Amino acid sequence: MPHPITGSNVVLTVAHMDHNIRNNDYSNLRALCQLCHINHDKAQQVASRKYGKKHTGDHQMKLFDQ
Repeated sequence: MPHPITGSNVVLTVAHMDHNIRNNDYSNLRALCQLCHINHDKAQQVASRKYGKKHTGDHQMKLFDQ
């Protein structure tokens, strides 16, 4: 999809608005450009780096549920 001003390609990504990747309800999903998606996830990523991934809880899918 071309950007209306620059004409460059815009890549759309699917964002989980509540940051829970297990919540795939359509009301929780939004199509965002890459920059908007990064900005949406920024606060969650900062918390993850500051307190560690275990602190962030269910927003990250675990490969092996125990």
